[in-house]
Amino acid sequence: GLLPSSLSKLEFWVGAWLFGALAFLNTWDFPIYFSLLLCVMIWRSRTLPLAVWVKSVLTTSLAFIVAAVLFYLPWYPSFSSQAGGILPHLTHPTRFLHFFIMFAVLFIPLSVWLIMRVMQGRRRLEGKWLFGISLGLPLALLILSWLFAAMIYLVGANVIGMGAILSNLGMDSLRDAARATITLRLTQSWTAIGLGVMIAAAVVLIRRVWKDSVDDTKPGPFVLMMIAIGALLILGPEFFYLKDQFGLRMNTIFKFYFAAWIFWGLAAAYVMDVIWSKRSAKMIPIQILTILPLLAGLIYPALSVWTKTNGLDPIHGRTLNGALHPAYATEAD
Repeated sequence: GLLPSSLSKLEFWVGAWLFGALAFLNTWDFPIYFSLLLCVMIWRSRTLPLAVWVKSVLTTSLAFIVAAVLFYLPWYPSFSSQAGGILPHLTHPTRFLHFFIMFAVLFIPLSVWLIMRVMQGRRRLEGKWLFGISLGLPLALLILSWLFAAMIYLVGANVIGMGAILSNLGMDSLRDAARATITLRLTQSWTAIGLGVMIAAAVVLIRRVWKDSVDDTKPGPFVLMMIAIGALLILGPEFFYLKDQFGLRMNTIFKFYFAAWIFWGLAAAYVMDVIWSKRSAKMIPIQILTILPLLAGLIYPALSVWTKTNGLDPIHGRTLNGALHPAYATEAD
């Protein structure tokens, strides 16, 4: 009660207990989901004077992190992470087709909803915000990754394994990597730009209602936060990844994409309800567009069941005894 708080006592202590469990179960889940809580605290405190607002958010955030750690303190002394720092991802950006196959079920309805919202009540200067963030954010991350790579290379490639990374990429020097990256980034940056557009649209829409006396029970701003954070989680591994035992960005993509899918999945569920609740002839093509990837995605579970069960005729016969599986799957065990 001595310092301003952005959360009630119940929200603070239950939240610290739950978020502490996230760190305990999967370390990277804590900063990922805490970023959403931080955005919510910033949003809820936006009407306060700037000095009070900043103090409230900072003190609550620091106290929250300390409480989350204290709840699970006995675990931390024995904790050992395989992560060994952050490395720049220089080449092989994600092709838009691959990104689309992974996220189309969510990406299409979210993009349609963002476009509809941005087109409604357009204001002056929003075009500059959209253009600046859409291209500026990916470009800034690209430049930052290259500055980081140059620093590592100059300080000593072997400190973080930059030499081994270049070798794995089939390159002898940073110059070779630069040529390859420039070519790839010029031709295969549609994923990063598309994510930049989504983030820009979310920022513009939040900015519209930032100063308005909006009812905080309305889900719109919270949905926009989930969309933006999800897009940042997918955009980040385009330029950086966590060094671990795999030596590549595979594990970073797995962890970040998994969280992004949860953020976008929750947001897309809300968005689909909004889109399909509108009753007008002009909405029918849009509604069909949003449902097509969902219907296409439902083909997989049907076909996978048929494939995995050998056409519902198991090779080793039908049985309810699951203990028989190791007998033919891992015979040595």
